[in-house]
Amino acid sequence: MRKLRSYKLVIFDFDGTVTDSFPVFLSILSKVTNKYNLYSVDVNNHKEVEMFRSMNTLNILKKLGVTKVKLPFVVSYTRALMYEHCDNIRLIPEVIVAAKELSSYGVKVAIVSSSTNSYIASVLGEHDMSIFDEIASGVSIFGKASKIKAICRRAGIEGKDAILIGDEVRDEAAAAAANIHFTAVLWGYNNASSFNDKTPFLETPHNLLELI
Repeated sequence: MRKLRSYKLVIFDFDGTVTDSFPVFLSILSKVTNKYNLYSVDVNNHKEVEMFRSMNTLNILKKLGVTKVKLPFVVSYTRALMYEHCDNIRLIPEVIVAAKELSSYGVKVAIVSSSTNSYIASVLGEHDMSIFDEIASGVSIFGKASKIKAICRRAGIEGKDAILIGDEVRDEAAAAAANIHFTAVLWGYNNASSFNDKTPFLETPHNLLELI
């Protein structure tokens, strides 16, 4: 696997990659499903949770019963609830250390996320926000590719010299659409079985530091 310091730009997804937010997401999920009359996930059933973690975003939305009409309302309400609980969301220390180390090598580091800027700022704090050269927030759940292209364009960096680190299948699809490299992390929302056999992945945050 190519060392991260050999890239000119490393982009991180936020929830599930920079943060350990999945437990908080599970804790607020019933409020979302109840409010919009969606499929009720038994978050205490490990088998059911892992089934959802093995699915891509489109299949998850279909299973939950989220229609195109409901989608923007579901996303907005979920974002609001996550923001309410942002004090309970833990940063992954190794990711912050990795971003600092990459920056010291002269590598540009960025975040691209569907989460709001206020949420990201609250979780990161002013000090850790300053590590990143750019933060693209509030991206639509299927709109990361265009934001990634824009980040690369503003940085003057070609796709071959950029990589996205993310925890979801839609992150991999966005990286492919933006023609940049991708590596998955397995401490977030999707599990290993959701990615294809050729997807490079990191099992633990410590593995990220080893890849610097």
